[in-house]
Amino acid sequence: MRRFFLLAKAKYAVAVLKLAKLGTVISLFVSLWVYAVFFGWKFAFALMYNMIIHESGHLIAAKQRHVKTSPMFFIPFCRGGYRHERNAETREG
Repeated sequence: MRRFFLLAKAKYAVAVLKLAKLGTVISLFVSLWVYAVFFGWKFAFALMYNMIIHESGHLIAAKQRHVKTSPMFFIPFCRGGYRHERNAETREG
C-alpha cells in the first residue's frame, strides 16, 4: 500500500517538473537545502517562498513588456534572478 502511495505522489512530482524548468527546480532545492543547513527548515521555507514571490513579480513585469527571459534561478547566499534580453526597449525619461 505504501508503494502505491509513493508512486501516486511521484506522478505529481513529474507533472511539476514538466511545468517548471528543471534548472529552476534544482536551484530551488539546492538553495532550500543550504539555507536549511545553516538556519533551519522553517526559515529556509519562508526565505525561499519570499524569493519566489519577489522574482515572479520581476518575471511578470518583463513578460508584460514582451521581454524574453530565462527561467528563474537561485544562488544560495547570493541572489535569485533571471536573465533577460539585452536589447529590450526601455522607456525614455
